[in-house]
Amino acid sequence: QKMSLNHIEKPIYDNTVELNLKTMMDQVHSGALVEFGVGYSISNSINSYFAITKIFGDKGQDDKYEFNHMENFSHARMELKYYF
Repeated sequence: QKMSLNHIEKPIYDNTVELNLKTMMDQVHSGALVEFGVGYSISNSINSYFAITKIFGDKGQDDKYEFNHMENFSHARMELKYYF
């Protein structure tokens, strides 16, 4: 399988907010993983991150196709990181 990986990151508002777009796409079939995230620097020692990950399978493929198994792992998450 041929995979295409992409990661776009854009800091805004004096680097306190960061927008992220990550993709992994199968170039042969229609499976894909897409994640959109927003990071926010609350202070010098506290960062937050919110992301939504959606995984798309390919119904034309059998049960051995990896993206079909991963569809159930689509999710939203929030992280809070503290640095000391």
